[in-house]
Amino acid sequence: MRSGFLLGLAFVVGIAGCGAPAVPKAQLFPVKGRVTLGGAPLTGCTLILIPIKADPGADDGYSGVLNDKGEFELSSMKGKAGAAAGKYKVTFSVATVVDPNSEEGRQAAMKAMMSGASGPPAAPKEPPYPAEYGSFSTSKKEVEITREANELLIAL
Repeated sequence: MRSGFLLGLAFVVGIAGCGAPAVPKAQLFPVKGRVTLGGAPLTGCTLILIPIKADPGADDGYSGVLNDKGEFELSSMKGKAGAAAGKYKVTFSVATVVDPNSEEGRQAAMKAMMSGASGPPAAPKEPPYPAEYGSFSTSKKEVEITREANELLIAL
């Protein structure tokens, strides 16, 4: 009798310790595109899509650096190509992460050292996009990522 009680208690404790099951990561779909401002390519910043309503397991956001033609390819915050399906708010940032081991990173470090600057180069004072797109709360631009390859044209 006592062994049955202990076995039942062990079972209950084991179940209670498991917690809620983890939500699997959402499937990512290829997303590339172009951003324009007044018809001209937007450059010198990073596009960040923040989920409004996305597939369960989606990351907190997806980003892509805009090249000199305003083109981008999205990836997760962990560097995986693509984005989860869903509706997103469009935001931008001038902050970019430069790999210190890349040629670009070495050149930036050398330039900073030669100029006597300490730390990373300062971000530009005026972003190349309208201020409203710098925040989730003020941006009114939205896009939708579908469960297929996506090509977005974001006109500001």
